[in-house]
Amino acid sequence: MIIPVFFSIDDKYAPYLSVALCSLIQNASEKNTYKIIILYRKGMLSSENMGNIISDIPTHFIIEFIDMDDRIETITDRMENRLRCDYFTPTIFYRLFIPAMFPEYKKAIYLDSDIVVLGDISDLFQINIDNYLLGACNDYFAGEMLENYLNKFVGVEKEEYFNSGILLMNLEKLRKLNLDEHFLHLYNTYHFECLAPDQDYLNAMCKGNTLLLSQSWNTMPHSDYDRNAEENMTGINIVHYFLFFKPWNHYAIQFEKLFWFYLKQTPYYDMVKSMHQDNVENAIKSEKVALETIMSQAEIVVNNNVTFKKIFESGTERRI
Repeated sequence: MIIPVFFSIDDKYAPYLSVALCSLIQNASEKNTYKIIILYRKGMLSSENMGNIISDIPTHFIIEFIDMDDRIETITDRMENRLRCDYFTPTIFYRLFIPAMFPEYKKAIYLDSDIVVLGDISDLFQINIDNYLLGACNDYFAGEMLENYLNKFVGVEKEEYFNSGILLMNLEKLRKLNLDEHFLHLYNTYHFECLAPDQDYLNAMCKGNTLLLSQSWNTMPHSDYDRNAEENMTGINIVHYFLFFKPWNHYAIQFEKLFWFYLKQTPYYDMVKSMHQDNVENAIKSEKVALETIMSQAEIVVNNNVTFKKIFESGTERRI
């Protein structure tokens, strides 16, 4: 069985993709062939990082790099579509073009690179989503912090709002419904002031057509965990160091030992370790401001005249 797995990165995230791949490979069954497709933009991923990523790959893994330049010409750096309200990264949108770009696949997995994979990724691939557009896990952080924004702006309940960092994609259905064209139409017509651009678009467009998966496939660290307790990995398939929960930016993040364990097996350990202290100092200063910005922006945009909820409920636009 061929398992297509997509990532999207730039040079900044190459070390973390290396960690993700190392963990994925070590926990994958040798009975399958894993096709790793890395989406990038010309000039934003060096040949050195490409070489590091493909080093020591076992024979049942194939890695291919795909330049996305011709797919993002209409996506520009507008304030309302900056990730976490502080910087723009076009890589977050690449997953929306996968169905159209890869007609040879009926189904695929998309993974963010800030993860460690503890289970066999083929088990995720084999979950049946024939009657859905996507399989994904609930984003409980957003539900806890941004319930009003989810209800009034995105137009979904917190229990159904999913995190787009780990996706099981029904490419055949998404292709028939022209996901990429529908997204670009909405993006260029309405300029929604999103807090989580690709994630909010997917939640709004795919409402009612997403299978919520076991949280084991997208386990997110908690800020209030007991640092003295032994962490139980039983039943966890993927740890996702989402939003501000990055081990390379902090000294005490839940499940951080997993990250450093796999990082030591990559060419990037010394570099990341040497930058760790500076990263922590910068994160302390910037993340508090970024979180305050997110929360204040959430209270403002719910009163906008243009929201996902308003345009879909008015019948002006359709979901896919």
